[in-house]
Amino acid sequence: MNPLPADAVKSSDETAENEIRRRAASGSWSITKAGLIWILVFTILAMAIGLLSLVGVFSTDGWGVAFLMLGLILFVLPGYLLGMLIGVCMCCTAPYPNAKLRAGISAFFLLAALTIPIVGFAAKGAIGSGVYQGLVVGFQMLVAICMIFWCLFHVAIGALCQNPSLHKFAILTMVVALANLAISLLVMMTILNKPAIQDREFSQYSAIVIVSNVIFLGVNASLCIKTRRLINQETTAVS
Repeated sequence: MNPLPADAVKSSDETAENEIRRRAASGSWSITKAGLIWILVFTILAMAIGLLSLVGVFSTDGWGVAFLMLGLILFVLPGYLLGMLIGVCMCCTAPYPNAKLRAGISAFFLLAALTIPIVGFAAKGAIGSGVYQGLVVGFQMLVAICMIFWCLFHVAIGALCQNPSLHKFAILTMVVALANLAISLLVMMTILNKPAIQDREFSQYSAIVIVSNVIFLGVNASLCIKTRRLINQETTAVS
């Protein structure tokens, strides 16, 4: 039996890949696009609260207000992640297998991350500082994995639409997300390991966390907008 020529195998692979892309582009993206809008709305809301909190932190050096503002951010963060979880689950309906798989993995790790604050709250007062720090690190690690696969979801959409620009921006978003998580973790561990902290110093730490998160939220919002716009263009072209 003579093997197929390399050109024929390559042509067959390209045909199969093009068929997958055609089916994906012609499939229903309505729930996925709604999920991106859902995440975008929660992201803009979180950015607005973050900026208001930043104003509050800079307006006074008092421990009470700074603590209140940072507490607001920490309270909003689980709320934002919960909203994002709903949006990511909606993105799991994407008709492109690679995108669907990555959105599903992202949702799984995000759900796992959200269980940690529940455990920490339930065990409040019953765990030592070392365990608490471990929960903080575990939470950040799970969110980091979630964000990696969330960005890879957008990379898959860029590959489907053959758009290198979205691919590059998704990688940039991944870098910004991981940098933000690293900064937040470093600041939180610094605060937890300090036996005493001055009001002004606490305000400065609060400002660092807030600015870092607002920058990430802005980039993530832009990524959602770019991806939804590209999906609209692709589905319109196919139809």
